[in-house]
Amino acid sequence: MTHNTNVIIFCGLDGSGKTTQAKKLLDYLESENIPSEYVWLRYPNFFSLPIAGFLRLFGISGYPIPEKKKLNGLKNLSNHNLLKKLWIWSLNNDFKFVCKKKISKPISKGKILVLDRFVIDTVVELIINFDQVDMLTKLSEKFFKFIPDNSKILFLDIDPKISYERNHEEDLETLEKKKIIYEKICKLSNISIIDGTKSIESIHQEILHECGFVK
Repeated sequence: MTHNTNVIIFCGLDGSGKTTQAKKLLDYLESENIPSEYVWLRYPNFFSLPIAGFLRLFGISGYPIPEKKKLNGLKNLSNHNLLKKLWIWSLNNDFKFVCKKKISKPISKGKILVLDRFVIDTVVELIINFDQVDMLTKLSEKFFKFIPDNSKILFLDIDPKISYERNHEEDLETLEKKKIIYEKICKLSNISIIDGTKSIESIHQEILHECGFVK
């Protein structure tokens, strides 16, 4: 078994199987006695959490989910330039903190990190939040710097309709927009695209091959 991967990052739409595959990979690494650690990083939520709470409290952001009778996410920031800068600042500092505490430290101990979501998903969320696809390059430059060297990024690709059926957190139109942004990022970056509609075991085996754990 030969590999030079320190960090394996799963990204993709909700319901694409990121958590399932990340934990399955972790089980494999542990079975091979490879030091490893799982980290869930949709939002680090240190600096950004109080800001998100403030925005929702005053009705500036957040959108309703009728099926679950709650507010979710941060939306409608496209007309608030100052709030956009504040939100980006908070997330940027969140990732600085989390990279030091949850990424750099385990890597220095020789562990392979399995990240369930990371900055790729954050950039997609931000573009949706701001309703500005033209910010892709700027946001990528700002956040992709946090991706460690020797990382393997895996995009689990599913149809937005499947995502919606599995998880009603977002409407179909938003999920379709998200997939387009993910596809643009995959073209710009060295990201492996995995067909998330295949069986769980088939996806797992493909991931092991992509990461160099099996031939």
